Amino acid sequence: MQGLLNDKQLNDLQGKDTKDIVFVAEIGETIVGSSAYSRYWVSAIYVHPQYVRQGIGRELLKAIERKALSENINTLAVCASITAKPFYERSGYQEFGEAYIISSTGIYIPYIRMQKWLSSATEGEHSQSEDLTAICRFLQWILIGK
Repeated sequence: MQGLLNDKQLNDLQGKDTKDIVFVAEIGETIVGSSAYSRYWVSAIYVHPQYVRQGIGRELLKAIERKALSENINTLAVCASITAKPFYERSGYQEFGEAYIISSTGIYIPYIRMQKWLSSATEGEHSQSEDLTAICRFLQWILIGK
């Protein structure tokens, strides 16, 4: 996780605008979790370990899904960690492949590619989702040769 955070900080310092929309969960004045979304992608969901299994992650994900629908986006994808796969499955996401990324520090991080149709899609919207799947596979092929 630290390798991914370092990559994010490097992107910020290098002026690369990720255009993430961030949601923050608070209890009182304490930040207990956050999520990030970037057009078609769930970038991150994090809940402080003291607050897990209280529905906070589910609410953060719902906030992302509502935002996507408000932007007429009907399909979301996520590169889920292996331990987060059950969370996304319970939220209606389906697996469509496994891969890994390499952090800037050379750490191999396995993940599960998952996606969810947020509403009943028309034929055109479904094609858009198929394009997203093809793009993910193409990027995986470029990055790791598979």
